[in-house]
Amino acid sequence: MEAQSKALTDRMDAADARFAKLEASIEGTPDGAPARPLASGSTANFAKTDC
Repeated sequence: MEAQSKALTDRMDAADARFAKLEASIEGTPDGAPARPLASGSTANFAKTDC
């Protein structure tokens, strides 16, 4: 059970890191350049929920 819990925590941490990277790419680059627009017609929902 302990190993399963650690594996799940590791996967969640990796997902959080990927989400942060995605969020940063949407908001713009660190040097202030505009972000790339999302593809037109995109229905993706990037809302983050706290569990």
